[in-house]
Amino acid sequence: MQAGLQQEFLRRTSRIAKLFKKTAGPINGSAIPPSLPPLPQLNFILPEHVKSELNDNSIPAEMRSALTTAIQDLQEDYRRVYERAYNASLASPLPQFSAIHRLGAILEARFLNQSLPGLMRHYLAEKAALPKSNEVEESKRKFNNAYIPYLQAYFAYNAYPSLHDREVMARKSMMTSRQIEVWFQNHRRVEKKAGRPCVKRKASDAGPSQSQIDKIEQVLGVFGVPKEERTLSEKDREQLGYVRGERERGFSTLSAPRYPRDATPIDVLALPPRPLPDAVPGYTPFLSGTMPSCHFPPPTWTRRPATEPLPHHTQRLSFFRAL
Repeated sequence: MQAGLQQEFLRRTSRIAKLFKKTAGPINGSAIPPSLPPLPQLNFILPEHVKSELNDNSIPAEMRSALTTAIQDLQEDYRRVYERAYNASLASPLPQFSAIHRLGAILEARFLNQSLPGLMRHYLAEKAALPKSNEVEESKRKFNNAYIPYLQAYFAYNAYPSLHDREVMARKSMMTSRQIEVWFQNHRRVEKKAGRPCVKRKASDAGPSQSQIDKIEQVLGVFGVPKEERTLSEKDREQLGYVRGERERGFSTLSAPRYPRDATPIDVLALPPRPLPDAVPGYTPFLSGTMPSCHFPPPTWTRRPATEPLPHHTQRLSFFRAL
């Protein structure tokens, strides 16, 4: 009886042990692993003044393209730093996703408040330097006082020239339109103080004829700017003026001689032939009147005759000649 109870106890114990083994067995490989949160994207917001600079057509396209490329490169640098920190967090035993979110917010604020303003300061400094070069070039132009008679002739016709007329006169006189405008303003002020009226033409009125303009240029003479000089650079105008000065002095080209020619030149080849004298009177080649005797000693030969026998090939050659 006791033996049967003992066997039944062992069977129950074995059955319970098998159930525990099944319960504590390995996890099935088909189980779904826990999903990782995706990498949050950084949101780089561009301010309105930056967008207006990128869309301003008055700025050269090359400069705006350079600004766009610089902003994109700056954003890519921040994204690489953010992705590197995210991958390092995943490799750690306990990923810190909240810290990654805070890092993204810090990078966005740093881009907006530090990096982008520094880039825009450099861009605006380069942009401000562009018109300055043109202004300096315009300010270097001196007022052409020799063209004042032309301006006075036009002032008598119209004291208030239009923008187009001022630009035409500026091209003719090699000055700027602003210089022409200031001259007319000052001249109107002088005329009004003197009590003389200033003629103001309407846009519909006919302008001065070409014949009148040609007469004005003819009266100016050398004080006006010729047509071929109006499109030349300052260096070319200086060279052209130098050539004209040489021509006025009688030199046809720059390579002409810098000395005056003889008014009565003599052609040597055109002279008649004349016999040459046998002796020049009063000319003595030597002080004593006679040619001194000169004695030269005989030359001394440093080479002595050969006393040694001739080489065998020389003897052989003489033997064949004797035959």
